[in-house]
Amino acid sequence: MTLATRATAAHPSGATPGADPAAYARELLVERLNRALRRPADLGGLPAVRSLLDRLAADAEDAEDAGAAAGTVWLADTNARLSDAALLRHCLTDPEVHVAAAQYAEDAHRLGWLRPDRTLPAAGHAALVEGVLEWARADRDGADVVAAYGPPSVTFGDPDPRRPKTLGYVGADGRGPLVSFHLGHAPGRSGPVLLAARIGEPGDSLFRSDGGSEFTPSGDALLDAEGQ
Repeated sequence: MTLATRATAAHPSGATPGADPAAYARELLVERLNRALRRPADLGGLPAVRSLLDRLAADAEDAEDAGAAAGTVWLADTNARLSDAALLRHCLTDPEVHVAAAQYAEDAHRLGWLRPDRTLPAAGHAALVEGVLEWARADRDGADVVAAYGPPSVTFGDPDPRRPKTLGYVGADGRGPLVSFHLGHAPGRSGPVLLAARIGEPGDSLFRSDGGSEFTPSGDALLDAEGQ
């Protein structure tokens, strides 16, 4: 089933200096962060993503309201991420920079800094969150993801369909979690296939999901191969 969609203003925002140069400078940082999340390899890699998150956190007028203290170091391997998220990065090889970029994007989304190319309506996103882990228990590929849920809100990594990447989906209300589909190579499969789906930490207590991830059979085969 294809979920209904709602378009949003694409980045960049078209912000101009106007009467508030500080706000303009901040929006430029947000736009650069969004470019770095999508194509980290082209814009300095994960260190560039972390640096931009640091600068935005330090620039927040009210660090407490922003959810982070000034000077925060945005490391994907902090204690808060030593669970299924760290497992995904460990098991997806080459290295899979787009996987970590998608996890940084969870922070950006929670803090209102992610600029999606497209969003799902609230009901459609809730249905995605509710059913995605069960849906991912079968082997899929990128075309299956798009057929089921439409074009992604954000593509992390090379958009070439022949390359590994992560497809991310967010809701129009901005309150629910980022849902990520990690595509990569697996033993015995030609071209990128879905290896795992992940529900990020919810940004709104109204969502029933507590996060989590599910590996497809191809993802499980990759795990077995890595363990040998």
